[in-house]
Amino acid sequence: MSLEEILLHLFDKTLDSNANDHLQTILASQTKIIQLKKENVTPTIVLQKSSIQQKLDTLDKKILNKDSFRSKRQSKNDNIFKTVSQHENSQKIIINNNNDDQRDQSILKLQNKQLQTLIASLEFKQREQYLQNCNQIKQIQQEKEQLLENNTNLNQKQQKLNQRSQTLLQKQMILEKQEKQMQYQILSIQDNEQEQQKNDELLNERRIHMEGLQMKLNEYVSQLLNLVNSKNKVENQLTIQFDAIEFLIQYILKERSILQQEQQYLRKFKQDVLNQKKQVLQLKDQFQ
Repeated sequence: MSLEEILLHLFDKTLDSNANDHLQTILASQTKIIQLKKENVTPTIVLQKSSIQQKLDTLDKKILNKDSFRSKRQSKNDNIFKTVSQHENSQKIIINNNNDDQRDQSILKLQNKQLQTLIASLEFKQREQYLQNCNQIKQIQQEKEQLLENNTNLNQKQQKLNQRSQTLLQKQMILEKQEKQMQYQILSIQDNEQEQQKNDELLNERRIHMEGLQMKLNEYVSQLLNLVNSKNKVENQLTIQFDAIEFLIQYILKERSILQQEQQYLRKFKQDVLNQKKQVLQLKDQFQ
């Protein structure tokens, strides 16, 4: 092998080694950064992580393709080295390969920049999601406190409602008791009215009887006066008439006294009935 061929071979190996080292360094750095970012990425951005991983896989495939291409190129260069007539063509291929490497490095730099931008975007979205979760937690806590306050208010209202229900129940029991009392008084009034009617009838009978006695007394007095004026009557007959009149007067006075007592009893009885009626009316007003 000539000196020119040896230099060309060494240059090609150096180029391959430098390119691979540079690519491996970039990929290792990006893989490490992405791995660190992946640990903090929330589940909501898993699809974006998958996209990054796909791009990394694509880069790996490109590197493998480049290695395969260079292997083929090395084999081709070995064949070229066999003939001196193909020396100029091999130099052109090396220059083209150098241009390809530079273009690949530019593409890798661009993709690296895109990955950095995507990572920054993921970090921003993760921060926004974190702040949003904090706000939601704060809102949930406020709603929980509001629910507890509402529950306390409802319990207080329920206690007041129970107290009112208890008060209404007591009033209902009092009203039922008063209603029973009123019904009893109504029945008592009806009985008293019937008794009053009987007493009125009895008093009326006594009054009629007294009027009859009064008429008899008047008749006896008239007869007595006639006897006093008559000169033909004997004295003993006059004495008998006086005794009868005196007995009749005493009987009438006794009956009149009894009648007055019964009238007083009736007046008192009527007043009691009126008082009971007033009480019943008051109870009815309370129910209304």
